[in-house]
Amino acid sequence: MTKNHGQLKTAVIKIKEAIQAVQSPQIQWIFRQPTDADRQKAKGEVQQKAIEQKKIFEKEPGVDTESLAKQETAIDQIVQRANQKLDEARVNASLLAIEQEAIDAIEAVCHPDMMRSFQPVDIDEANRAKGVIQTAGDELKQRFNAIENVDPVSLHQQVERIDQLMAAANKRINDANTNADVDQVQEETLDDFAMVPAPSTLTPKREERTQAHRAIDWAGAKKQAEIDQVPNSDLSIYQATINQLREAMDQAHQAVDQAKTGQDLTEQLTKFVKTINALTVPKANQEQPNQAIIQAAKQQIDWAGAKKQAEIDRVLNPDVLAYQATINQLRGAMSQAHQAVSEAKTGQDLTDQLTKFLKTINTLTVPVANQAQPSHAEIQTANQQIDQAGEKKRTAIEAVSNADKQAYEKAIARL
Repeated sequence: MTKNHGQLKTAVIKIKEAIQAVQSPQIQWIFRQPTDADRQKAKGEVQQKAIEQKKIFEKEPGVDTESLAKQETAIDQIVQRANQKLDEARVNASLLAIEQEAIDAIEAVCHPDMMRSFQPVDIDEANRAKGVIQTAGDELKQRFNAIENVDPVSLHQQVERIDQLMAAANKRINDANTNADVDQVQEETLDDFAMVPAPSTLTPKREERTQAHRAIDWAGAKKQAEIDQVPNSDLSIYQATINQLREAMDQAHQAVDQAKTGQDLTEQLTKFVKTINALTVPKANQEQPNQAIIQAAKQQIDWAGAKKQAEIDRVLNPDVLAYQATINQLRGAMSQAHQAVSEAKTGQDLTDQLTKFLKTINTLTVPVANQAQPSHAEIQTANQQIDQAGEKKRTAIEAVSNADKQAYEKAIARL
């Protein structure tokens, strides 16, 4: 108990101060006014959700780019509206509600469409592909049926083959998962139709044989080009391969000419074209040509030079200067050719030099015959005829018995 009024007053004052010192309880966070940090945190979480959702859309296989752009724009609009609302929120509770609403809206954005080829098979697409295949198969069968003098056995085989391809295509389309699968079946089946050979005729027509010969020549020319493209190939291997190619082509042409039926012609053509295509192309040879190859090349140069020499010598009564100039050109070209072949570093270099100088030798201009002046050979022949006539007359003079000595000497002197 207080003892006096002063003490009571002091006690009241202290009690009031103690009461004032008691702190009021804090307001819950959700009821507080958002700080800038609270707003930025909410915006960041919405933005992160938008980024994650976009990545999910972008990683979807076969996504349509136009549809993807449309859906990503929708997400951006949700983020933009959410940011505006977050800026206007008065309490953190509203902040949380707006954030969750935006995240739910982002998750609710529909996935973008897939490209047509990645979409599940559409029944109309499947029927369209089946129709295309059916039409192509029927047209091919009609074309085969219209072949003149067609072999019925061969025709039946090829039509049956077409029906098998069509049946297999229909089954694959029924089992397809996407429109891309349907497109692939259609494309592959049409390619298979193109590979079905026409049925043979009972007797090959001239046009068929001609076409077969052309096919052989084309295959041979293609293989020849393939062989010739090999840089610096070994000459002996190159020549052996060329010989194999020519032999295969000769056999192929002969087989085509001797084919008794269209089926036989087709089989022989297929067989020999396959043989030609399978010929092994010589490998490139980077080694320096050996002496045997160099000598063989020089021999070709000598043969070409001898041939050109004979061509020059056959000219009747050539101009002596032109003749000698041509001979000098020939000898110079042969000498340069021998030197170039000897100095070749690779087989390809040797081949190039040989080809170059053989062309130079073969294209040398032969001197023209000179009709105004007799040739050396003509002059020699004429001298021989004169000498023979003179000897004959001398023998006749000397055969005269008891000839007058003065008359004899005069005749001899005149002769």
